[in-house]
Amino acid sequence: MNVCKFIEKFNKLKKSSSDSIDNILSFDDFRKYMHVIRAAETDLKSILTTVNSSNKKTLVLLCGSAGDGKSHLLSYLNNADSDHLLNGYKVFNDATESNAPDKTAVETLCKRVEDFNDENIDKPGSNSIIAINITGNDIDFSTNIIIINIIIIE
Repeated sequence: MNVCKFIEKFNKLKKSSSDSIDNILSFDDFRKYMHVIRAAETDLKSILTTVNSSNKKTLVLLCGSAGDGKSHLLSYLNNADSDHLLNGYKVFNDATESNAPDKTAVETLCKRVEDFNDENIDKPGSNSIIAINITGNDIDFSTNIIIINIIIIE
């Protein structure tokens, strides 16, 4: 059955669509068209500008609920924003995801932020930004990482 182009584009908006999750490495024309500047973007860009001018290694945690646009915002800033504020950052789209089959999500997260633990905080390293869902996942961050900046998406 042929589906008209309108329905094809409309289906991209469904929560169950594979297109509903943004890939940090790409930002297509459809996403550019659908992008809306929100207060969280303005706040994050302000923080990143300050961090980038400080010349200090910084960990930024972008926190919010599932589905509220953290991945979209990181993808936009990483691929389409003219200010290139994420240049030189390690960008992690999902703190609760493990990229190694033999490690849990918490173990992976601890590895991603080890440059910011007490032993390494004064050593050289790169900036990192991590998207974290603050609901639905019981990760005890207080014993694992130092929170430098938090942006809550509402």
